[in-house]
Amino acid sequence: MKSQYLIGMFVLCFCVWTVVVDNVVLPSMDGLAQDVGLYSRYRVKEWNKGKKIDLLKNELLVYAYVKDREQLYYMEYTPQFEATLRNLPQGAAVQLRHAKRFPKIWKRHLYDLRQEGIPIMRYSPTQLMQKQKFIWKFSAVVGGIYLFLVVLGLMNKPKAR
Repeated sequence: MKSQYLIGMFVLCFCVWTVVVDNVVLPSMDGLAQDVGLYSRYRVKEWNKGKKIDLLKNELLVYAYVKDREQLYYMEYTPQFEATLRNLPQGAAVQLRHAKRFPKIWKRHLYDLRQEGIPIMRYSPTQLMQKQKFIWKFSAVVGGIYLFLVVLGLMNKPKAR
């Protein structure tokens, strides 16, 4: 079997996995980085439009001015989080607790939003546990697909003459 096939299948599976999984291991709430700034606005980024399989979940994009620059933070969409952001006044002083983790190290994933030290929006331990369970299940499925493709490639290997 050619190594190009193995590398190609690995890159394909890794790309699919990277698109779906935000953070492989979710951080503890104590280990989050914290930014302090002024809340600017939010918007909802819709990935799935009522389809049966929703591997890509809708996201809330939260904008805040931190150190005189507008920063972007990502959070999984829930109607409760959107209602909280809708009622949050523009220019309110907020603390944004976030993490940048593998595989999407360029994104600031928001886990906790506080106004005057009081948490107004945060993931519950149950939500975090369900998220982690989904990440590991999806990782196992993608790993199984890669293993299946490797075995298939070994079975269809041309015979030496």
